Amino acid sequence: MDLVDTDVIHANFKDTQLMDCDFSSFRVKGACFTDAQGLTCQHKQWLRVYEALNIPA
Repeated sequence: MDLVDTDVIHANFKDTQLMDCDFSSFRVKGACFTDAQGLTCQHKQWLRVYEALNIPA
């Protein structure tokens, strides 16, 4: 999935399958990733830096 320059502020990605995503141009502050699957360690770190919420361990 490649959603260039996408604003997902406050979006709910609970229980989603996020394989091969490019979050580099997302605006994610406040987006919820509870139990999201397929996130790499790099994705998780990036999401935390940009203030996404409930990122799986």
